[in-house]
Amino acid sequence: MVIAISAILMSLAVPSFENLIRRSAVKKVEEDLFAELIIARSEAISRSRAMSLCPLANPDANTPACSADVNDWNRGWLLFTDTNRDGAISAASGNIPEDQIVQFYANRNASKMRLSNTKLSITYERRGTLKSGDNSTFLFCDNSIGFKHAIILSPGTGRAYYSDKKSDGSALECN
Repeated sequence: MVIAISAILMSLAVPSFENLIRRSAVKKVEEDLFAELIIARSEAISRSRAMSLCPLANPDANTPACSADVNDWNRGWLLFTDTNRDGAISAASGNIPEDQIVQFYANRNASKMRLSNTKLSITYERRGTLKSGDNSTFLFCDNSIGFKHAIILSPGTGRAYYSDKKSDGSALECN
């Protein structure tokens, strides 16, 4: 009898525990991106040069590279010096030095969540402001657990902040 009651209680607890684990995994990626945006802004100021973030093309590649798909932010991202401010990793050209990867983040749980942005790169200028037109929203979604949250970059200052609404105040929408 005790075993039967324990089995019933366990069957009720396991699904909610799985949701907790999944929510924690999505929240960790959100917090890691938030920290990376702060680092990118700080590095731009301390190095007095443009720093960019781009989506990671392949988290398992030996040489990390930027993706050409805005839907790849959920795979991870690269932080790099962006000497010519084009949002892409560039080789040396004339007296312009080669861009350097500062760090990268690979998300091994990319298939379990969706992280979206409409930009192929986010560039912080040497004073820590966003490159003109780079104000952006990163949307984190996992419909299986009802997770909807955003990181919004303030136009002008480039500061990142968490939100449960779009920058215009409307509700977040996950497809």
